[in-house]
Amino acid sequence: MGGKRGLTAIHVGICLKNYHMQQKIAIKNKKGLTIRGIREWQVGSTGQTVVLCHGLGVTHQQLQIKLVAEALAREGYDTYRFTSTNSIGGSDGSMLNFTVGGYINDIREVINYALKKTGHTHCILAGYSIGAMASYIITASDKRINRLILQGPVYNLRREIENGVFMPLYKALGWMWRYTHTYRRWARIGYNFYKEGIKYKPDYYLKKIKCPTLVVYGTKEKILDKDGFRSIYNILTSPKKLVEIKDGGHTLRGEKRINILSKEVINWLNDK
Repeated sequence: MGGKRGLTAIHVGICLKNYHMQQKIAIKNKKGLTIRGIREWQVGSTGQTVVLCHGLGVTHQQLQIKLVAEALAREGYDTYRFTSTNSIGGSDGSMLNFTVGGYINDIREVINYALKKTGHTHCILAGYSIGAMASYIITASDKRINRLILQGPVYNLRREIENGVFMPLYKALGWMWRYTHTYRRWARIGYNFYKEGIKYKPDYYLKKIKCPTLVVYGTKEKILDKDGFRSIYNILTSPKKLVEIKDGGHTLRGEKRINILSKEVINWLNDK
């Protein structure tokens, strides 16, 4: 009866199960601009949908976004990371037109897309820095978000900008310079980012959040005021947890500390 046997459908199914998949995504927002990013998941997994939101002047390839997304995908979560429009490469638009409101709208577009793709009714939302601010604003009114993760979240946008920028010049020029480590170059951020962004009142949104929330920051944070992280945590009335990552900066400074972040996030999500 010799001869080689081919793979049966059952064998193929076993081989593919838990196989790590990655797919580029492109979504049109309401202004006709394209949001681009990456979906990662394990074949055969039914884990929850996770949408991850980057910081200011970077992309979905920002290291802590990328590594956390990959770690979650390995754990069976269906992850979506993307670059907002009017950011710095990857998606359409110019940073001169970047606003918190525009970012919020893009996140909502990605949530809609992700839930339609996975067939889930709820998702986990994870944001870093300005992406965390946009995330807690959305979560305050979107009941589809059942868990919220905030890493190094912006709290008082007015204070953060005014402490680091010569405001008369910023207003007169209509833009300010910001260095982006992702592309190792300077980029211009429009004055409307400040003018529009300070209209959002964090306390109002944070008090309305009902889902469990994880707040994470590095103990050597130097870009934002650490008191803002504690204020966010104290204002939250939902089930919550605060994690400090030892010696971590705003971007947690390297893979070692980002891997600690990934473990903290996964352990918290798995602790039902």
